[in-house]
Amino acid sequence: MFEFLSNQIDYVYFIYGLSFIALGVTSYFLFITSKEHSFWKWLALFGLLQGAKQWLDLLGLSIVDSGVFQLFGQIILVSSFLCLSETGRDEAQKKFGKSYGRWIFLPAVFILPFGWSLSGPAGAEAFSRYIFGFIGGLWAGFVI
Repeated sequence: MFEFLSNQIDYVYFIYGLSFIALGVTSYFLFITSKEHSFWKWLALFGLLQGAKQWLDLLGLSIVDSGVFQLFGQIILVSSFLCLSETGRDEAQKKFGKSYGRWIFLPAVFILPFGWSLSGPAGAEAFSRYIFGFIGGLWAGFVI
């Protein structure tokens, strides 16, 4: 099964990115039809950016994966996870009346270069997935 999927990884990245873009488009339409829930805006941005990141990885399979290309992909990945975390923070502030400010993301952003220095782009990607993706996903899932 692993060999089959590794031979078809371009299709996997394409479908994976397409599913996130579908999430983004659906969330955007929910945002423009329902103005009282602004978290759809952040969820739409997350879906569109995450889909762009997956398609950027797909593009990286066919061209040389340079350091600038990896840095650009990392910026898109962190931006998408920040939008996911903002989904949870924004809706928690509306539901519970009090929440952390946007400053809460600043210390975590400064941790990412530490991950880059340990293992290069793979370390920074792992750090961003654990810090922003996992926590942001839990936070967004809890309030939605």
